[in-house]
Amino acid sequence: MGGGTDTSHIFLFFVFHFSVALLFNAVAEFLFWDEFSVRFNFIAIDYLIYTNEVVGNINESYPMPILIFGITIGAMLS
Repeated sequence: MGGGTDTSHIFLFFVFHFSVALLFNAVAEFLFWDEFSVRFNFIAIDYLIYTNEVVGNINESYPMPILIFGITIGAMLS
């Protein structure tokens, strides 16, 4: 079983990043649902056009460092 550590590290790298993406999406969808009482729809896509305004509003409305820290810890534990 020698030499498998490189493969293990690559696998863990992808598992970690996949977990971050899934958890980020879950948190984003939860917050979107809480705000608008609907799942992601054209409104979420439309916000991509006004990125600066949306990012500013998100930073004012939610504790982003805490959320990002929680998502990172959750991904590490998965």
